[in-house]
Amino acid sequence: MNGTRLTSENEHTYTVLGRGPDPSLFRQSGDPSLVVIARGRKYQRGEDIRSVVEHGYFDTLILMPRDSSLALDKTIAQHANLRVLLFDPVFFAGDSSPGELINLAIKEAAGTQVIISWTGAGLQKAGEIHMPGGEDVLCYLPRIQTGKDGVIPSLYVPVLSNNQARNISIDVLPVSPDSRETESLYPYDYCGMYSVERFSRTGGYDPDLKNPYWQKMEFGCRARLWGERIKFNPGFHMVYPEKPRVEESTPDKDYLRFYLRVLAVVYTGDRAQLPFSRIFDLMKSASIGIISAWERLRKEQKWVRRHQYHYRRDARQMVELWGDEN
Repeated sequence: MNGTRLTSENEHTYTVLGRGPDPSLFRQSGDPSLVVIARGRKYQRGEDIRSVVEHGYFDTLILMPRDSSLALDKTIAQHANLRVLLFDPVFFAGDSSPGELINLAIKEAAGTQVIISWTGAGLQKAGEIHMPGGEDVLCYLPRIQTGKDGVIPSLYVPVLSNNQARNISIDVLPVSPDSRETESLYPYDYCGMYSVERFSRTGGYDPDLKNPYWQKMEFGCRARLWGERIKFNPGFHMVYPEKPRVEESTPDKDYLRFYLRVLAVVYTGDRAQLPFSRIFDLMKSASIGIISAWERLRKEQKWVRRHQYHYRRDARQMVELWGDEN
């Protein structure tokens, strides 16, 4: 994946089964690739794979841990459009994050747009998704519902939870989508149709953040601060068998990077900067001494300086202008 690199990119070994479509011919069709990540239900993975390929996408990728008990050769041979990416079980289940897996999958995908979903989720068949035209959007979001609970509040509106002059905090307010296109700070459970070009331009998900909540918050805020948009598409929907478990949103070590690259940044009108004065807020937030805070701040100042002209606003401006920009 060419474009912005957030961190030094670790190379993870995985096996690709299947050839998939010719990328040059596939991209001319304009059809999206489908990426499905295995989650739970190990005893049903063979059934999950068969269910996914029945959707009829011309480029289908399934990500899952290696499992010697699951025979895939026959299934791969029967479906020329299918590729299965096999990862080390320890990496897949523990050392990686969903965002890191998505980065790798989008790099492998043949399409200019990529749908991200999970095993067990119901998805429209190829050609059934109505896409609005004429817009440059990083990610289109589906309406997500469960058979039991109805439509899930899957759009996230940022609100200021601490509006001090020097220091702010951001929470998100989950809202249910309606019939209009509505913007969201980040995708629900990572699900959506991503523009490969724009995803690459923003650097994708930060692989060093392992907490899914802060990984999505950082991705969504960074994309918005850099001028990208994530929008709900009424013609796109998914069905979940049940609601995913509640994510841990307590500030942790991943929060510190989010704070320094998002909340602490100040936009000056043509560029962004991370002021040295943030060191005192960092010491308080992280409960660390001045030397550790200085080292961490200097590292992130270099990152912000490298990307200073990507910013179009800072976090306070993002929240205050949210309704006006939609």
